[in-house]
Amino acid sequence: MLLLNRFTTLLKRKANAKKFGINFTRTAEFQQIESIVVNGKTIQLEAPKSYDTWLIQFEIFIDDCYKLQKFANKQVSTILDIGANLGLFSVAARAFFEQAKIHAYEPNPNLSTYLSHQADVGKFQYFSEAIGTQNGYCSLIFNEAPGLTQSRLNDEAGKITQTSLKTAIERLGGSVDIAKVDIEGAEWELFEKQDMWQPIKSLLMEYHLCEKVSTVESAIAQVKRLGFSLITEETIYANSTGIILAHRR
Repeated sequence: MLLLNRFTTLLKRKANAKKFGINFTRTAEFQQIESIVVNGKTIQLEAPKSYDTWLIQFEIFIDDCYKLQKFANKQVSTILDIGANLGLFSVAARAFFEQAKIHAYEPNPNLSTYLSHQADVGKFQYFSEAIGTQNGYCSLIFNEAPGLTQSRLNDEAGKITQTSLKTAIERLGGSVDIAKVDIEGAEWELFEKQDMWQPIKSLLMEYHLCEKVSTVESAIAQVKRLGFSLITEETIYANSTGIILAHRR
């Protein structure tokens, strides 16, 4: 059974990689990639040479960690990327939904050069802003790995523009088919405003357990409280992080 599971996983990874023009053989041989194929066109990616970049690329392009494949045959017109990091999720989403309107938000100014490039080749719009419960400002807690930078929301002493989820949705036209969320634990504060989430049809999120939300069960309960039905939950690191896919009931 273990060998069968490994073989099945390998086949899925090969299929995912093929969509982006990546020749994947096995994890040990995977190298940080500089270009992918999106809608029949080869595009160059810009990212720092690091293990963090390698991991993000592997998770998004090879493992399809945000389950975009599950939406492949669905009508998707609007996508909101909250916590865009290098913008690779939005690039991947463009490969699945050629005509979708995609807005990506990332408050870390150190990533703006990479995001600007990805937004150009991936044909999406990005905002150097954090998403919060209200318009205002926030501050950042930087980490050596850019993907782990945290936002301290609603910090009026901060210098980073914070845009409310409501405003971000309005910029997209008032409704969101897919919202991807990866904001290193700040998601639970964002979840406090339940009414803001009503225009969102599907949620793809990386959750981060903390003192307030300390178990997988409580994380799922938070998602259901917003009016979503759980589709899948996949634990990445026990007692730490995981991926949730949910649709609105």
